[in-house]
Formats: sequence, structure tokens, C-alpha cells
Amino acid sequence: MTLPRWICLSVAAACLNLAEPDLASAQVAGSATVETDYRLQGYDLTNGHPDGRFEVTYDGASGIFAGASAIIGETAGGGVHPLGYLGEVGFAKRMASGVNWDVGVSDAQLALYIPATRLAPGATVYSQTYFHRYNLDYAEIYGGVSTTHLSAHLYISPDYLGQDLRIAYLDLDGAIRPVKHLRLFSHLGALAPLGGGSDIPGAHQVRVDAGVGAAWEAPWGELKVTFSATTPRLPYPVDYDQHREAISVSLTRYF
Repeated sequence: MTLPRWICLSVAAACLNLAEPDLASAQVAGSATVETDYRLQGYDLTNGHPDGRFEVTYDGASGIFAGASAIIGETAGGGVHPLGYLGEVGFAKRMASGVNWDVGVSDAQLALYIPATRLAPGATVYSQTYFHRYNLDYAEIYGGVSTTHLSAHLYISPDYLGQDLRIAYLDLDGAIRPVKHLRLFSHLGALAPLGGGSDIPGAHQVRVDAGVGAAWEAPWGELKVTFSATTPRLPYPVDYDQHREAISVSLTRYF
């Protein structure tokens, strides 16, 4: 089950109706990122293998924004393959107090390849290796507020990671720049199951993930290092024993 298309279209239409975009003042940007693994709200979605993302974003003068990303990655011995895409559309507004608010909808179609073993023909032990494909399709509606150094967003997904699991996810982020070109950031997230997902061990536990890191900013892009941890141990996918702590490195080039 994915987020009903009428909900996605309704949110997108509402964003477009909030203001008429000024095409002459709109900004379109692109970026390319390589990283040691792709993580979403504490989950490692590339099985500990590196990936690459190509992203295009649009920011309208009226507040409408949109973005689309294509992801490729190493598939644990299966070579480099396309892993899927992510897209979002929304509306953001800056208030006189300096606080920004935004609402939007996002959709993703991703694949995760997990190595596993099974009985080879005529064998009595598990000796034949194959790759199990998980389809991590999910969509979210979100809204939040942000200031220069802090942001808070609430995400609602009716089919989290394609497992018929309804969740709410609260995302709190902070960032400071102690010196020029250096950004220090932190993250705290809490996921609360709202129902479904009865076949996933531990699916009904509240989960917390946190992270800290540093990014070196340059006109051409940025280099980022992040340490993240989650509790309890992640139950999905069932064939993949995810680590609770991880260090990730990413390099982004702007265009």
C-alpha cells in the first residue's frame, strides 16, 4: 500500500494554489553526492554499501519548492545498479518574526538488495548465495517550522518502507557555524507506530535515533561526516542485522 495518489495530488495542488510562482525569480539547482551509505531516519537503506545521488531542486519566489533525486548504489556483490528515486513538492513561507514554516509531500521508490543463503540442489546445508530484493516504497506528508539554527518537522506515513506500517516521525535538528565554512549539526528523531506492520518483529516499539556531525562548506559543495545511533536495534529488513551505530561520510558537488 502506498500513499493514495489523490492525497499526493491534493497536497501538490494546495501548494500550487497558495501562490502563483514567479518564474523569472525561480531558482533551479543541481547536485551530485557520493556517500558511504544511504540512511533514512536511522535506517541504512543500502546494506552498508556506498551510493550516489543526483538531485535537482526548484525554489520559486512565491514559496513553492520541489525536488527529485535518482539513486544508484553497490548491491553487495551484484554490481552497481539504479536503486530508485525520491521526489517532493511543498510550500514554504517566512513570517515577519523570522520563523519559517513549510508543508509538503514526498514519495520514494527504492530497492534494497540483501545477501542470503539457501539450499543448493542436492545439498544438505545452506551454501548457495543469492540476493533478496526489498521494495522500500513509501510516501510521507510533513510540516514544520525552522529558524536560523533550529528546525522541527512532523512526518506521517501510512506505509512506512513498504511494510503496511503507519507511523509518525518527529524530526528535531540544530546547526551552528563556529567558524567560517564549518557547520556543526545535530539530530534527534522519534518514530511512533500508529498501527499495521503486524508481521515485523518489534514494529510496535517506539524508536529513537540521534546523530551529530560536521560539514566543511565550500562554494563548490561540502564534505560531511556524521555519527548516528538508534535504539532499539532496527527490526527491518528481517534478513539484515543492522548496526545500532554508524559513521557516514558524504561528498556533495553543487551545479
